[in-house]
Amino acid sequence: MTIELIITLVVLGIAIVSGVVGIVVALVRGDMKKFIVEKMEEAEKSNLGGAKKLEYVVNAVKEKYKVLELILNVKKFIEYIISVSKNINAK
Repeated sequence: MTIELIITLVVLGIAIVSGVVGIVVALVRGDMKKFIVEKMEEAEKSNLGGAKKLEYVVNAVKEKYKVLELILNVKKFIEYIISVSKNINAK
C-alpha cells in the first residue's frame, strides 16, 4: 500500500468517526431534539404546507449536523477499502 492511500484512509476514517460522535453527543445531550422542536415551531409559524414543513425541518437538520457529508465520507471510505482489496487480490 502506498503512503497516499494510507493517509487517505486515515483521514476519511477520522472524518467518519468525528461525524458519528458529533451526532451521538447531540442526541445524548438533547441538543438535536431541541433544535428539531425549534425548527418545527418555525415551520408552523411560517404557514407552510405539510410537506413543505417537513422539508424545511429535514433540510435544517441536514445543514446543521452535516448528515449528507457523513454519508458521502462513509461511501468514499468503503470505495477505498474495496479498491485496496482488489489490488491486494490482483497481486
